[in-house]
Amino acid sequence: MNNGRLYAIALGWPVDGASVIHTLGATDKVTAVRLLGATGKVTWPQQADGLHMKAADKPPGAAVYVYVIELAGLGQVKQGKG
Repeated sequence: MNNGRLYAIALGWPVDGASVIHTLGATDKVTAVRLLGATGKVTWPQQADGLHMKAADKPPGAAVYVYVIELAGLGQVKQGKG
């Protein structure tokens, strides 16, 4: 974690663009999620079994994928290109 930001790295792109981080459940205070290099928004409902992130159906590149997750009171995620 860096300045209130948690960086989650995905080594592959899921077929439907959806990923779940099971260690960030409904009681964690996530306030923003973005995908570096992507222009579209990430939807991120928090459920009892984890943080469900859904990005575009098409990956922003061909390498690894990095989600920036902001937790309440620990800093702000800068908006714009990653």
